[in-house]
Amino acid sequence: MIKLTQPIKVSKLCKIFNLNYHGKDKYIYGFGTIFSKKKDILCFSNYKENFTRKILIKKKKDNFKLSTTIINKNPRLLFCKILNYFLRKKMIKIILKKNIIDKSVKYSEKSIVGNNIIIEKNCIIESGAKIFSNVRIKKNSIIRSGALIGCYGFGYERDNLKKPILFPQFGSVQIEENVHIGNNSCIVISTFENTVIGKNTKIDNLVHVAHNVKIGKNCIITASCQIAGSVKIGNNVWLAPSATIKNKVSIGNNVFVGIGSVVIFDIKNDKKVFGNPAQLII
Repeated sequence: MIKLTQPIKVSKLCKIFNLNYHGKDKYIYGFGTIFSKKKDILCFSNYKENFTRKILIKKKKDNFKLSTTIINKNPRLLFCKILNYFLRKKMIKIILKKNIIDKSVKYSEKSIVGNNIIIEKNCIIESGAKIFSNVRIKKNSIIRSGALIGCYGFGYERDNLKKPILFPQFGSVQIEENVHIGNNSCIVISTFENTVIGKNTKIDNLVHVAHNVKIGKNCIITASCQIAGSVKIGNNVWLAPSATIKNKVSIGNNVFVGIGSVVIFDIKNDKKVFGNPAQLII
């Protein structure tokens, strides 16, 4: 969740953007996703379910009386515009915490280029790597030269004139124990919560891991793989060189993805796929 410097009522927000709302005129305390545990935050949703603890931007009105809903034909675009408005007005609370780097960590001071960074014992951050804000690296992990951890991602939504509007990102990266990140690989911060690399996972050189991606334990991600935003990858997965995973795809446990494959559909546990688009290997 991203907090506001001071809460704003739904009615006032709607007046600024010439919108209508349905339900209670609540205070908005921040922004987040519909799956956040925080209440009274502004979210956008394409789901039919009601989330009564949230203020939702949706295409259609909820029938549930306790919900607060702002109706708009493009919820994601409106959400982007609202986020950018509050950034311009400096109404989003920025929290800066002192970095905590264990004495056993081997690193160059030039590699630490942000705030709110935690690096646990016995990690190695090679010269030329960059660790940006809101990153936690757990013990015994290795970040090779040229790797970028916690850098800003690539997220846009087109407006009515097809102009790309930035989707601001405020999240973090969490790298679990015994992870290897190869040379010139890029691990992007999430939109609001965590981009996660699981325990014992090994990432080769020139790999791109986009915002909101969650990779499980014991995975092997080989050279030049591209993992688009909000992908979920289970445990013990092998991605062969130059595999590409489409945004929002889910890959189960013990999956093998062949060289150069383009995965555009979800893959269940214990499957092998290959090709463009990727197909099951019998």
